[in-house]
Amino acid sequence: MVLNIIKELEVSNRLIVESKNDQYFFQAIIKYLNFEIEVDYINISEEDYRCLDGSDHQKIKNLLNDLKAEIQKNDIQKVGIILDIDNNSVTDKILLINECIKNVFLTDVQLSGIKDFISIP
Repeated sequence: MVLNIIKELEVSNRLIVESKNDQYFFQAIIKYLNFEIEVDYINISEEDYRCLDGSDHQKIKNLLNDLKAEIQKNDIQKVGIILDIDNNSVTDKILLINECIKNVFLTDVQLSGIKDFISIP
């Protein structure tokens, strides 16, 4: 008799926010609403948040580089980015994120709008 043991792969997601205050804000809303964020039925836990401490080009690139290295070690399926618009337009923020993605992942795949999903090989 042969026993096959199947271990479920542990996958996770990351949610990038501008600051710890933003992280606490989203966690408080979720707790208050008694709501779990799920992406394809995979929860985003407190450990899955990554804070930028701002939203300039270099900080985003540095964090994406860190995530690129982390992806090599862990099964990270999805990464979400939440940025304040501040005095910019939505288009300006999307252009900023696209430029950072292009520089870090060396791809021409781009976000076309908010709530947009792209696949980066």
